[in-house]
Amino acid sequence: FDVSYPQLLDEDGEVSNGYRVGLGLPITFILDPAGVILRVHVGPLDLAQMRALQAELSG
Repeated sequence: FDVSYPQLLDEDGEVSNGYRVGLGLPITFILDPAGVILRVHVGPLDLAQMRALQAELSG
């Protein structure tokens, strides 16, 4: 998709437990700078869906 952003693997479940979310793979979290979850998407995310999320969150 030619995007650059950090990707993390929660091998021990610490992050998912901290946010109290279940496991659906893949799962995408959109966080604000303070770490608050803005959106959660469970399942594959294609380019059109990513662009729609970006448009929605950018106002």
